[in-house]
Amino acid sequence: MKPREHPRCAQCRKRFEPHAAARGTQRVCGPVCRAQRDNALARRRRALDLDEAREDERLRQRKHRAAARTPGDAPEQPPDPPPGHAPPSGDNPVKLQRKLLQIWDEEATLSRARLERRFARILAGSAPPVGAEAPVSRATLGAQTPSVEGFPSRIVGHAVTSQARHGAGPGANPRR
Repeated sequence: MKPREHPRCAQCRKRFEPHAAARGTQRVCGPVCRAQRDNALARRRRALDLDEAREDERLRQRKHRAAARTPGDAPEQPPDPPPGHAPPSGDNPVKLQRKLLQIWDEEATLSRARLERRFARILAGSAPPVGAEAPVSRATLGAQTPSVEGFPSRIVGHAVTSQARHGAGPGANPRR
């Protein structure tokens, strides 16, 4: 005679030994798979009758909200402090103001020092080295470029020919 095989779990598909009292009807192996199967069956049931499921959910929400509105077991006042200690003193506004101003002054001093260091770094990076040529700028560019008169406009380009056309040569004020 062939030994009887154990059934497979409907959720995880592992073989399991069913409980003796539920040998013919047990479908899952344990509590984790039971919870998963119950959730899947409930989803399927709700999908088949959507209107009833929505009404059940509304009723559940109403009950939950009504229970949340009623005062529960929460204590109304905090428990008394243990005996032997003095109650905490109230805030002293003058001390608090002094402390805030002290913190503000320290931050402002630190910020000013940081700002001075940043300015020094910026200025050190922007100053030309001693003995170096002056940098080229738009103002000095016109004096350094050779004259382009006599060249055809297709070689020179639009910008230069428009300067020559309007009488803005080297040394002329371009912003009339």
